[in-house]
Amino acid sequence: MDSQGNIGHPTRKGRMVRRLLKKGKAKVIAGGVKKGQPLLIQLLDKVFDKSKTINVEFRIGIDPGYKHIGYSLFKIYENHIELLLSGKVETRTSEVTKNLNDRKMYRCKRRYYRRKNVKRKFGRAKFRHPRWKNRAKHAFQPTHK
Repeated sequence: MDSQGNIGHPTRKGRMVRRLLKKGKAKVIAGGVKKGQPLLIQLLDKVFDKSKTINVEFRIGIDPGYKHIGYSLFKIYENHIELLLSGKVETRTSEVTKNLNDRKMYRCKRRYYRRKNVKRKFGRAKFRHPRWKNRAKHAFQPTHK
């Protein structure tokens, strides 16, 4: 914001903003508390010239799909539409589903053979003694050591 309260354009010049705040030429109005939250500052010694500003609107279009997601970014000014960027993202949804199913299959087989071996060795109920209760207690874990 300028000294009269008019909203200006955003900036990524963090060093300039930090220097202005340190010198007392700007003050924080809102934001900046959490990481990634935008910071709104007011410049105390500047006034923005409204005649030099252009009324521009940006719009993003998203075409959501299962496998392919399309996106585009448009700039709209003075009844003129300009395409800035467009593209297509291919998701790994089917690949991830296949991987999860494979993992489930291997886990089921592993547990099946583990139960089968216990039954064959001991000839009684499917019970294995827990392996994690017989470990010695240490001040530090093995990875810390």
